[in-house]
Order: sequence, then structure tokens, then C-alpha cells
Amino acid sequence: LYMSNEKPVKGLETESFELEAGERPGSTSTEETNEDLTDFTVNGAEGYVWVFDGASALSEPLLEEGPTDGTWYVEEFNEALKKEIQASDSGREIEEILENAVESVREAYEEAVGMEVDEISDFRTPSSKISLARWNLETQELETYGLGDSVQLTGLEAETDYVKHGGPEKLDEKVF
Repeated sequence: LYMSNEKPVKGLETESFELEAGERPGSTSTEETNEDLTDFTVNGAEGYVWVFDGASALSEPLLEEGPTDGTWYVEEFNEALKKEIQASDSGREIEEILENAVESVREAYEEAVGMEVDEISDFRTPSSKISLARWNLETQELETYGLGDSVQLTGLEAETDYVKHGGPEKLDEKVF
């Protein structure tokens, strides 16, 4: 599994695979305000790798800490996801892992801004799409999962599979 970028920032190599992940700031961000993040972890025979594509709110930020609300969000989500993966049993459903991580981030965000998310307009909260892959080091099985309009390209040797996980078309209709 390889995610191509100009500057690899993290790497992991074993006898059966090599992983390099990199991140670049988006078009309106800088190294200090990068709202994108990649990371990975191994728990027993399962390896996980993910990419967050974060976004700040469309209005003034609500958070006082961090360079942007989107940066805070993906960093908080990243830590919650790693914690949830490390606490999980092998074979646990990815949806359950992500649901628990999202709930942790929601609670942290509500504490940080001093109000419940349900009281805040969707246009004022940070967000992120995520592409996640889990592979079993023993069986060599690979699963992919995405939230938002994420896309994964996976491949072995000369074969590549394209997987698109939904999209925000219905939400776009509300915005535009």
C-alpha cells in the first residue's frame, strides 16, 4: 500500500509490505495550518492506514486553540482513532471503531467550544473526510472504508482497484 506525495513523512517496512505516507497542505493552507493528516498503526495481526482531508468551518472559528478548527479536528480525530484501534479486538467492525472515535471527538469539541454540536450550525463546525484501509498481516486480506467523498486506489503488482465511498452531492445541494 503506497500513498504517493512529494515528501514522505512516515514509513513502515516489514517482510511482507512497505508503507510510505505523506501529506501536503491544501490549496489555502500552509505547513502551520495543514488540515490534512496521514497516519498508521498496527494492532496484533492487523495494520491500519488512514488519510484525513480536513476542512474548517465556512464562518469564523469557534475554537481558540490550534492554528485552525480543521487542524484541531483532524489531530483530535487522529488520536481518538489510534486509541480506538489499539483498544479493539482483531476483526472488530471498522464502522464501530470509527463511530466510537467520532463520538470521542464530538465530546472533546463540545467541551472545547462550551456548547453541544446540535446547537451549532453545520456551517460553523470543522469536518473531515477519511479514507481508511485495514490489512490482515496473516491472511493478506485488505479492507477499505471511507467517510465523505473519499477514494482509494489499491493494488498488487500491475492491478489497481478504484473504490469510491459515496459523496456529498445531497449536502452540496443544501449549500449551493
